Amino acid sequence: MKINIAISAYNRPEYLQRCIAALYGAKGFNKEKYHIYCAMDCYEDGSFNKDVLDVFFWFRLVPDIAKTKQGCNYTVKKALDMAWENNPDFVLMLEDDIIISDDALMYIEWAAEQYKDDESVRTIGLWGHDKGYSLPRKLQETDLGKVMKQNYFTCWGWGTWADRWKEMSSTWTTGDDSHNTSWDVIVSSHLGDKVEILPSISRAYNCGELGGTHRGRAWPGVTSSGLIDPDSTIEYWMEKEHEFVGKPIYVILGRFGDIYMVAKKLRQPSVICCMSQFAKIVYELFPEHEVYEIPAFSDGDPIRAVSICKNKWPNAKVTLCQQDGQDPKLVEPFRSFQAFQEYYAQL
Repeated sequence: MKINIAISAYNRPEYLQRCIAALYGAKGFNKEKYHIYCAMDCYEDGSFNKDVLDVFFWFRLVPDIAKTKQGCNYTVKKALDMAWENNPDFVLMLEDDIIISDDALMYIEWAAEQYKDDESVRTIGLWGHDKGYSLPRKLQETDLGKVMKQNYFTCWGWGTWADRWKEMSSTWTTGDDSHNTSWDVIVSSHLGDKVEILPSISRAYNCGELGGTHRGRAWPGVTSSGLIDPDSTIEYWMEKEHEFVGKPIYVILGRFGDIYMVAKKLRQPSVICCMSQFAKIVYELFPEHEVYEIPAFSDGDPIRAVSICKNKWPNAKVTLCQQDGQDPKLVEPFRSFQAFQEYYAQL
């Protein structure tokens, strides 16, 4: 199978160097086998970051440089369009802050061949957020080779086939780089009933905490689970459906009084997802429930928090509980406990 690689960049030479170095160091990589196509954005005045260009040149790559500032939506698609020009079977897309694991290309080669005729699969993703594994427990050998299907689109290192790219490109965003018209959000909105294939143990890591268009926080949990370097070749990839966590998921971003009243009314062990400042006391008061700390990068946004939880537990029922939330029975008592809420809001 002929596989090309697309890389997009703008203004972060240190990240780009890590991205390409990881790619060149991956097992099975050589430039004769994998053709690389690069796109680079410029500044408002038409100039560009010469350090970024020097990184490309150091790796003997020549990017297409935009003549006017275009933004991330354009640059990602430009790299992809160029990668499809010599008719490969599959293209892998890496933004400049994506660091792949040593065995990532082995996984991509296997998955691209394995699912090429499965029209229900639209993309192959590299990144996964632990996916049901309780790290940093010692990984078993068979953990490394498992993959799963998920009705989602993960943008941190992904690839697709020519026929599916034709459909994806036809619905590409025409808006700016704001969240609602960002390319990955638009791709996700056209997912329908299609799925992605993800590794149970992540094969990519996002290092882009600084200077990115949107999020891009370097999550410590993904560092430990993502950069797996097995001693021997993996040849036993297995598909599995993501196991249902077995408990309902409640996302509560309000004050502690909100969390307390919801937890008190729950009649079965559940997962309570809340901000980190409340996690310890919730666990102490309600040990029958599991507590999950919403990552700080959610910025307290309920929609983003729900999306994070659905990504972590794709087959579970996720309920958002706010004072103006979706479940009137759960939030009904809140206002009568105003003094209680104000007290715990200080914690």
